[in-house]
Amino acid sequence: MTSGIHAALDRARFGDLAILDLHPLRPTAAQAAERVRQWLTERQVMGIAEALVITGQGRHSEDGVSPVRAAVQSALGRLQREGVVAEIQEHTPGSTVVRLAPLGRRLDAPSRRRDPAPPKRPPVRRLEGLSDDLVEALERLAAARLERLGVVNPSPGQVVDEMGHVFSRLAGTHAPSEAALRAAIERATAELDD
Repeated sequence: MTSGIHAALDRARFGDLAILDLHPLRPTAAQAAERVRQWLTERQVMGIAEALVITGQGRHSEDGVSPVRAAVQSALGRLQREGVVAEIQEHTPGSTVVRLAPLGRRLDAPSRRRDPAPPKRPPVRRLEGLSDDLVEALERLAAARLERLGVVNPSPGQVVDEMGHVFSRLAGTHAPSEAALRAAIERATAELDD
């Protein structure tokens, strides 16, 4: 088959929203890894089940090994440990199919030893800038997660701690827009209801 037919089949299978083609962008390895992290995290919040990441084969790279592909594979492994990615499978020598995990898996992913210790309380300054209804939605999600864990009548401190945990997992290292954070909270809440 020609590459045009492969591209058409991929577009039919994944759709335009679930294909990230890094190859024409020619990013550095670090840029590619960061772009994949952000893009897949957004796709998880959108509820997309499966995505295609195209890095190219690296035929023109030194020793025929693509540093971009290696960086992306490493990033995918991290995202798998963080609960964003459920499964990684080579599609072609220059592309990877990524099955995304339910959003709740990201919230439940264990911290690694080298990860910074989570704060004892949520970053109040970061929560203060959120709208009241968004903070209330975050509080409802935190209380529902505690209930799911078997905590009966959680104390206000337990709810606040869980709000901080949920917020830090959903916001990550970047400050998402309120719309993105709202979408993530709504998806996580819907998953708890299922």
